[in-house]
Amino acid sequence: MKRLFSLLSTLKPLHYLLVVSVLFNLALFSICFVLLSELQETYKHYRHFRSLEIGTSKATGAAPEADAILLFGDSRIETWYPDPYSDKFTFINAGVTGETTTEMRRRFERDVLALEPDYVLIQAGVNDLTASITKGIEDPQSLVSAMHENLEFFIETLEQNDINVIVTSILPAKHLNMVRKVFWHDRLNDEIQRANEKLKTTTESLGADWVTLDPLFLDASGNPVNELYYDTLHINYEGYDVLNSYLKDYSDTL
Repeated sequence: MKRLFSLLSTLKPLHYLLVVSVLFNLALFSICFVLLSELQETYKHYRHFRSLEIGTSKATGAAPEADAILLFGDSRIETWYPDPYSDKFTFINAGVTGETTTEMRRRFERDVLALEPDYVLIQAGVNDLTASITKGIEDPQSLVSAMHENLEFFIETLEQNDINVIVTSILPAKHLNMVRKVFWHDRLNDEIQRANEKLKTTTESLGADWVTLDPLFLDASGNPVNELYYDTLHINYEGYDVLNSYLKDYSDTL
């Protein structure tokens, strides 16, 4: 350290400022790198090991309703607004923000089976997939496999209880912003596409109804329609208007 200060004292003012600036930026870069690594590690453990209390949805504690379609899923269900509408059915929102299908399974009996709906529409799985693409996550494929096992369990259990099942494709995501790229590998839509292909096969093999939503939210080039999105994962009011219009036409055929 003494040698460093001795060396600096021999430099001209301009050279001195240049050296100090370089050293300062190197120190700042090192600090930022350490903080970023810590954030990534913290987020990785949050995604893999988080264990929240069982989530509460708008359906929690509700009484069974006749001619009802229950919407079961994560934030894409919970933030559904404006509410869907139909001349034939009442809609019940059983979405909880941030949940993976494993967490959904913990409240499945309380928020879904107990309400005895005529139909259950499932839109879920994107949180499992974002967990699987988290940088540094251990055994990401196990998270994808668990998602498919949980969704298959939902379908089979509902059918065993004489409840009709509608499974929608997992909505495509808008391109990752810089903040999300800090924590996620940039392959979310590839994972969504692969998951949808397998989920479609599973749904149809079990005799449930499969609904592909991609044509509503992708343009002719296969890119997300930005005007319909609030952020990377969530659609906005205009997006829900598009979804509501489709769902009304679809529910009229049930």
